[in-house]
Amino acid sequence: INLKERTPDGVVEPGAEYEEIRNRLIEKLHAAVDPETGERFIEKVLTKEEAFSGPFLHKAPDILIGTRNLDYLVSTNYYFGRSFRKKRIGNHKMEGILILHGPPFKKGYCLQGAHIQDCMPTIFYVLGLPIPSDFDGRILEEAFVEEYLKTHRPTWGDPVPFESELKNKELMDTYSSEEAEVIRNRLQSLGYIE
Repeated sequence: INLKERTPDGVVEPGAEYEEIRNRLIEKLHAAVDPETGERFIEKVLTKEEAFSGPFLHKAPDILIGTRNLDYLVSTNYYFGRSFRKKRIGNHKMEGILILHGPPFKKGYCLQGAHIQDCMPTIFYVLGLPIPSDFDGRILEEAFVEEYLKTHRPTWGDPVPFESELKNKELMDTYSSEEAEVIRNRLQSLGYIE
C-alpha cells in the first residue's frame, strides 16, 4: 500500500484510510477465482500484524497471500499477462519435517502443531544455552521425556542485539568478501536476489 509516511510519493494516510484500503484488498483477494476453473484459489490472507512481530514489523509487507496448496505464484512480471499464474515446476510446501533424536526425546512421538519459530528455542534449550527473550516460538516440551524436563530447566537471556548495537564489528564479519560474493552469485542464479 502506497503509504504516505513510508514512501516519498505515498498517497494513503496512515490509520483509518490505510486500514480501509487494506481490508478492501483482503476482501477482494478472498473472492478471487481462477479464470480457468472458476474456483477460489487464495486460501489465506494475513495482515503483517497477524504474521509477524518485533521491531522490524514496519518493514513487513502489508498483506501476505497464501494460495491453495501453493499451486499459484504471485507475479509482478506482467509479461505473463496476469498477476497470479499456476506454478510450472517445483515449489515449497508449508509443512516441514523435524526429526528429534537422542536421550532427551520421546521415542516414536509425532509432533503436532509445531511451527518453524519453535525450532530455535528448542535447539537452544537442548544445548543448555540461554534462550534470547525476544525469540518467537516456544520450547517443544511435548517432544521431551519427562525426566529431561525435570532435570533441565530452561534459562532465558537478553534479547538478540541488533547490528547497530554490536560493539565489535568483527562479530558481523561472518564471511570473507570472496565468500560473500560466491553466496550472492548463487542466490542471484536461483532468483532470490537481483
